[in-house]
Amino acid sequence: VPSDERDVLGLMKNFESDKIHLKAVVIQDYAFQPSHYTSARSLGTWLQEQGIPGIYGVDTRAVTKLIRTQGSTLGK
Repeated sequence: VPSDERDVLGLMKNFESDKIHLKAVVIQDYAFQPSHYTSARSLGTWLQEQGIPGIYGVDTRAVTKLIRTQGSTLGK
């Protein structure tokens, strides 16, 4: 994840907003070592800083199929 650097006008240089606009992140695979040349921190660190929960190791294709066939379901 890039840094929170601002430009000369005070706008975020690498983001379109000052905060994350999502409730959680669900991904299949997670790279513990960031490899992009603009990375200033890992995805996990950024999510923690923003107070956003995340989970990895989920078969996201199976989740997509489930939602398409049964609609959204309550977590238990």
